[in-house]
Amino acid sequence: MNKRVALYGTSLLLPGNRHWRRLADRYDVQFGDFGEWANTFLEGDDAFESSDVLVWVVFLDDLIKYSSLLTLAQSHDLKKEIDELISGILTPLVTQLRRSSTKVIVTFSKLSFEMTASPNLARQFSIESIIAKGFESTLQSLREDFTHLYLLSLDQVISEQGFQRCFDFRNFYAARSRFSSFGIQVLANEIMINLERIFLARKKLLILDCDNTLWGGVLGEAGQKNIQIGQDGIGQAFQDFQYVIKGLSNRGILLALASKNNHDDVVEVFDNHKGMILKKADFVSMKVNWEDKANSIREISNELSLGIDSFVFWDDSPIERDMTKTHLPELTVVEPPADVYDWPLFLRKFSGFSHFNISSEDKNKKKQYKIRAQFNKELDGNIDKVSYLKSIKMRPEVFEVDTHTLDRAQQLCNKTNQFNLRTIRHTHKDLEKIVNSNNNVALIAKLSDKFGEHGLVGLSIVKSTSNSNVAFLDTFLLSCRVIGRYLEAWVLKQCLLKLQKNNVKYLLAEYIPTKKNVLVENFLSSLGFKPIRDMPVKVLENIKLDEISCAFERTHYIDITECNIPNLGVFENE
Repeated sequence: MNKRVALYGTSLLLPGNRHWRRLADRYDVQFGDFGEWANTFLEGDDAFESSDVLVWVVFLDDLIKYSSLLTLAQSHDLKKEIDELISGILTPLVTQLRRSSTKVIVTFSKLSFEMTASPNLARQFSIESIIAKGFESTLQSLREDFTHLYLLSLDQVISEQGFQRCFDFRNFYAARSRFSSFGIQVLANEIMINLERIFLARKKLLILDCDNTLWGGVLGEAGQKNIQIGQDGIGQAFQDFQYVIKGLSNRGILLALASKNNHDDVVEVFDNHKGMILKKADFVSMKVNWEDKANSIREISNELSLGIDSFVFWDDSPIERDMTKTHLPELTVVEPPADVYDWPLFLRKFSGFSHFNISSEDKNKKKQYKIRAQFNKELDGNIDKVSYLKSIKMRPEVFEVDTHTLDRAQQLCNKTNQFNLRTIRHTHKDLEKIVNSNNNVALIAKLSDKFGEHGLVGLSIVKSTSNSNVAFLDTFLLSCRVIGRYLEAWVLKQCLLKLQKNNVKYLLAEYIPTKKNVLVENFLSSLGFKPIRDMPVKVLENIKLDEISCAFERTHYIDITECNIPNLGVFENE
C-alpha cells in the first residue's frame, strides 16, 4: 500500500494541476482546503489522522494582514507583540505536533508580496523582516522539540528557479493561489525529494577514484608536486569538492577509495600534500591497486558486510563508470558534470545521501565500520572461530525501547536488510504503539568488544496474542556490522527470558524471504524453532494467525521452557 500524504497550504495548491501526477503515482495524495488547515491542525480529521506525512505549504504573507503591519508600526513594545503574533500563527501546528506523531513537513516562504505603499514604508519593511526572522527561528526551535517535524525553505528552492517563473499573480487574484504551473512543478518535485529522504534509506558509502577526481592530474605522471589541489582555479575546485566529501563523512556517510594507482604514492599524497582536505583516517577502506574496480568494490562489500546497492561510485572516467555499472548493476554510479567547477554543488545536492535526522549512531559509523573491517581480517586468519570470538571480549547489553531510543529503532527498521527476519518497516507511530502496550516486548541491543563500541545494533519486537501462553516475534534484526558474532543468539535469549517472566510458553516466528535477507533463511531452525504444524494440537487450535498477520507455511515455534540456545559461551557476560 502506498504511503498516504496529506497536503495543506495557506494558498491554494491547484490540486488539478498535471505536475502533481508524478507525486500521486508514488503516494496516496490528498489535498486539504487551503482555508481549513488551522481547524484541521487544531481538531484533526480522519483523512489527516490516517496520513503518514502531512505537508504544510506556508506563505507568511497569507497569515499576516497588511492592517496588522500598520498596527505594529505604532507599537511601543514591538518585540512582545511580534512574539504574540508568531505564537498565534503557529498554535495550530504546535497543537498538532503535540497530539500526533504523524510526520510533518513545513515548507515555508518568508517572501513579501505586499505592494501597497504606506506613509511609514521603511518601518513596515523593517517589521516584516523582524517577523520573518522570528517565524523561521520559532520553527527551528520547534524542530528541536519535535523529531517528527521537518523544515524546507521554499524561498531557497524558488530562488534557484526564479521568482517570476514560480509565481503568477493572475492565479492569486483569480483563485488565491500564489503559484504558477511551473511553480507547482517545482514544489511537487521538492516534496517528492523530501518524502524520499523520510521513507527511503540513504546510501551508506561513497567510493571515490583519485586521479582527476580528488585532485587534478595523474599522480603517476605528474608526481605529487604537480597535481592540482588547493591552488587557485581548478585546484581550488578539487579542494572544495573534498570539503563537501568531508562534510558527508562528518554526517555519517562512509568513504572508500577504488583507484588504479600505486598504493604508496597515493598514501604519500594523503599524508603529506598540504592541499589535501581528506586524510587516510577518513576512509574505511582503500583499494589502491591495478585490479578491475568492480572487484575492488566487491572486496569492500565483503570487508564491511554492506550491500553494494548501498554504495555510490564517483569516477571521472566514463569508461570506468560504464564498466563498473555493467558488472555491478545494483551500484549507484554518479554521472558527474563535465566541468569540475560544478562538482561541489552537484555533490552537495545529490539526494542519495540526504537525510533529515543525523544521529550519534550515524556520526560514529566510520569508526564502527573500520572496526568491522579489522574484525573480518582477524577472523579470516583464525581457524577456531569460537576461540577467536572469546578472545575479543564481547559484552552485549539490551535495553527496553523508550523515547530515547525510538528514533534509532525506527532507523534500524528502515535500513536493515540482510539480517532481518521479516523486513517490516515500522513507522515511528507504529513503534510508539508497540512500546506503549504493556504486553509487548521491545528490546534494542548494544555491543562492545576489544575494538570499541559498536552502538545500538539490534532490535527485537515480540507482540502478545489473544492466547496468553503464546507470543509472536514481529521483528528481529541486526546491523550488518555485527554479523558473524552470534549476537543474534544472545539477543533471542534475552527475549525468551523476558517472556518467561510473563508466563509465556511458546514463541512464534516467521521468516519472510526477500532478495537481500537470504542470510537468515536458516536462522530459526539453527536456534531450535520447529514448523508450526508440529505444535501441540491443543495449543495450535487456540492460535489465530490472522491477528498476527503471518502465513502458516512460513511460521515456526519454540517451546521457551525447553529450548537451549547455542553459542552463548562466546560472550563475557554469560
